[in-house]
Amino acid sequence: MTVGNLKLGVDIVSAHNLLAKDGQGSSSAFVELYFDGQRYRSTIKEKDLNPVWNETFYFNISDPSILHCLTLDAYIYNHVKATQSRAFLGKVSINGTSFVPYSDAVVLHYPLEKRGIFSRVRGELGLKVYITDDPSIKSSTPVSAAEESQMPSESVQKPISNSVHKSETRHTFYTLPKRSSEQHNHPPEVEHTPVDYALKETSPFLGGGRVVGGRVIRTDRAGAGTYDLVEKMHFLFVRVVKARELPAMDVTGSLDPYVEVRIGNYKGVTKHIEKNQHPVWNVVFAFSRERMQASVLEVVVKDKDLVKDDYVGFVRFDLNEVPMRVPPDSPLAPEWYRLEDKKGEKIKGELMLAVWIGTQADEAFPDAWHSDAATPIDSSAAASALIRSKVYHAPRLWYVRCNVVEAQDLIPSEKTRFPDAYVKAQIGNQVMRTKPIQSRNFNPVWNEDLFFVAAEPFEDHLILTVEDRVAPGKDEKSGGLLYH
Repeated sequence: MTVGNLKLGVDIVSAHNLLAKDGQGSSSAFVELYFDGQRYRSTIKEKDLNPVWNETFYFNISDPSILHCLTLDAYIYNHVKATQSRAFLGKVSINGTSFVPYSDAVVLHYPLEKRGIFSRVRGELGLKVYITDDPSIKSSTPVSAAEESQMPSESVQKPISNSVHKSETRHTFYTLPKRSSEQHNHPPEVEHTPVDYALKETSPFLGGGRVVGGRVIRTDRAGAGTYDLVEKMHFLFVRVVKARELPAMDVTGSLDPYVEVRIGNYKGVTKHIEKNQHPVWNVVFAFSRERMQASVLEVVVKDKDLVKDDYVGFVRFDLNEVPMRVPPDSPLAPEWYRLEDKKGEKIKGELMLAVWIGTQADEAFPDAWHSDAATPIDSSAAASALIRSKVYHAPRLWYVRCNVVEAQDLIPSEKTRFPDAYVKAQIGNQVMRTKPIQSRNFNPVWNEDLFFVAAEPFEDHLILTVEDRVAPGKDEKSGGLLYH
């Protein structure tokens, strides 16, 4: 590549399952890119939680020798048209060591990261990032001052790669209106507002979501138990993405490559791809850490043959140097590794891999091969494909408090007697009762609290019934309510 024309290309493809921020169940999203002191902005996609941009931006690389030290930051915001402001929806940070030439670039969907401990984010951003030296490509137009004035930044400072800024806090002061002299001559009047006992619809947060219209709407509040597990187990994850420039092994100059992932007595095998020196697999293997007795991971590339499969090359990893990634940490980006022969010497051909240690909460776990019941080397491939592990999330329990106040205008079955009434409350198999009230009227008052234990996802109803004890061992129902 020509160093002088080197540019970083970023294709903003799409976003998925963004958080609604406009108060109407949607967001008007746009993306801002930061790299090497430059900033570019996408168009705004109105009222769309799954926006599609397909917009391309090119950054100048001021010093290619420090490219591995640079970081591309992508921020997603919701555009608030009424106030010409913006609200944070999430971010993605990609290290310069992950940048590849255009011919090797693919669209990757990155889970959005939080900006701070109190941030609420959801969804993912699809980006295609690559390096190009095409002299016909010009760098994109940066955000102008006019655009910046129309889109004021938030009070929290956005970090830009390779520059350090102290965060600034915006203080807003409000002027209180002065009272007139006439107001000072008279004591303020106290306004008595009548107590309103009318029923009002509320939308409280209850663990797994928000109650709206009597139904629980799932939300992704931080700390709401998304990553809580009954028993946390650690796995070694190996993502085999693709290979390039593999050497030809047959006399005809062809190659039918596949990959073996070996750890101790266990292995995972990809399918072989016929006559392809640039194969793509994109599969993930997960090996239980409890079963591992080896300290070295080997990823071997082989050539499928009728008689005996040929050895192409391998990549070796020391398990003590494999990083740990636990959600909500961002996934580990795959990197290119040069193949080695059996003597440990570098040979032609590279393999794109990502290796990390995680738990069942990792997004790659449900679709991974092997898992906690890793397949021994002498097992068949068919048995390997059938092995999948289940994730058991820790149940989150909540108290439900029901305050039974009173009833009005009860109608007993016999008009010659006053009701001996009580309230029965039920959630699932739990049943609670108030004390019977023998009042000399038809408006009994209990004012009792009944407590229940409820578990997410709150599928059971709260059933309330008013019952009249007409005789020992005989109760009659006067009416009831059903709460979702």
